[in-house]
Amino acid sequence: MSAPIHVLSPGLTAWCRDAGAADHTVAIVRLGIGADATRAAAELESLGFDVTRALPGTIVGNASPATLHQVAGEPWVMAIEEPTELTL
Repeated sequence: MSAPIHVLSPGLTAWCRDAGAADHTVAIVRLGIGADATRAAAELESLGFDVTRALPGTIVGNASPATLHQVAGEPWVMAIEEPTELTL
């Protein structure tokens, strides 16, 4: 199963391609306008996404490649990104 190219970031797309089935990474799921973060977090957890934080419009957690592809198929998911390091 492959995720829509426009939903998974290029970095996570590459990670999914190279990672093993048991590997996990941190991912940030951006929700569409009007999506309820609490309900979305529960749905993501049912898909195997280990939610660590649910904020309005954003859910952070850990996931395997297969889980990221499932999450990417949800219609209310606008983007899935890897965390970025802030530099000053």
